Amino acid sequence: MSGATDGRIPLGYRFAAGHAGIRNGSADDLALMVSDAPAAAAAVFTRNAVRAAPVTVSARHLKASGGIARAIAANAGNANCAAPNMAAVAEGAAQAVCALVEVRPEQILLASTGVIGEPIDEKAIPRALSGLWRGLAPERFEDCARAILTTDTTHKTAYARLDAGAGAAVRIAGMAKGAGMIMPDMATMLSFLFTDAAVAPDALQGMLQKAVERSFNCISVDADTSTNDTVYLLANGASGASIAAERQGAFQQALDGVALSLALAIVRDGEGARKLVRIDVEGAADDRGAKRIAVSIANSPLVKTAIAGADPTGGASFPPPASPAPPSIRRRSISRSTEPRFAPEGCAPRSKKRPFRKRWKRPNRRSASASTAGAGARRVSGPAISPRNTSASTRSTAPETTSRARAAWAALPELL
Repeated sequence: MSGATDGRIPLGYRFAAGHAGIRNGSADDLALMVSDAPAAAAAVFTRNAVRAAPVTVSARHLKASGGIARAIAANAGNANCAAPNMAAVAEGAAQAVCALVEVRPEQILLASTGVIGEPIDEKAIPRALSGLWRGLAPERFEDCARAILTTDTTHKTAYARLDAGAGAAVRIAGMAKGAGMIMPDMATMLSFLFTDAAVAPDALQGMLQKAVERSFNCISVDADTSTNDTVYLLANGASGASIAAERQGAFQQALDGVALSLALAIVRDGEGARKLVRIDVEGAADDRGAKRIAVSIANSPLVKTAIAGADPTGGASFPPPASPAPPSIRRRSISRSTEPRFAPEGCAPRSKKRPFRKRWKRPNRRSASASTAGAGARRVSGPAISPRNTSASTRSTAPETTSRARAAWAALPELL
């Protein structure tokens, strides 16, 4: 048992983790997170057209409860998606938790991550939950953060504390998992955020959406999407402090900071990641335009390979025709060369002595990849972008219309 016991965990929450036999080995694969009192709940789910059972069930529960929740149950090792019994597994897990907490099923939220298309034993989660219930404790927050990991190499947590006035303090704590299949608009990631502030469900939903848009919706490792992406935010009011109108900005900033810390942790832990790159876009009319330009640059295979090989080619940073460059980009002098000075395995660069076509060899099928960079490279990961509006003091010729997209681009594997 391990956890944060220094006052960082919001009041009124208890946590537990254990092994339910969902994944191979003996590592914990089931987490139970409970609020001692009914909590306002907000959620952001995957935009994928195909959704896993935990997503559809939880979305239905939130609507039925009016944005109130008491517990979150999350498993790792199996996504509970595209399996014939996935609905039964999700409903059974919710029923088992609500029996322990003694509330209606609509106040139970679910999340799953792992392999897709394999059925879960319908008794596995309910059978393990009773043991977790007996082991609930505030200090087991980080145990839950470890239990939800899949290909991650480390658990990911973040904390914030702010003054709520009249001597009261409000805490925010968050955990996340994710390392692969990460693309803007979340993707193959879970995150659970908790606060002991009192916030109405509608206001909480708006705050979470802003935080997600500025963090999880702006990261990418390999440009793939998922069926299970889920972010939850619970606010139980256990601190006795409500977020007054004049302090909503400070609370939003703290929430944004926790979400962004978790998002960057996902990027740094990207499968095979060795480099982290930030892309700044200045001169765009709004965040949407800035983000579109930054994503187009960061998702470019040429940019990825240039950074992986430590041999940048400036032409790769030009936005595509569909995304007009802002004034500051158009004014910059960028190398005209767009031809990489490296080549896939089995292929040599151009030579004045021998025509390129005569030096071409078919790449080894075992190492062929659309993102290969340099001899022997096997995988290249992609960008993570975090846009935000910039204050009038930001360097720009038109500060009132300036937005800035900050990108933390995770990267690229060390060449083998």
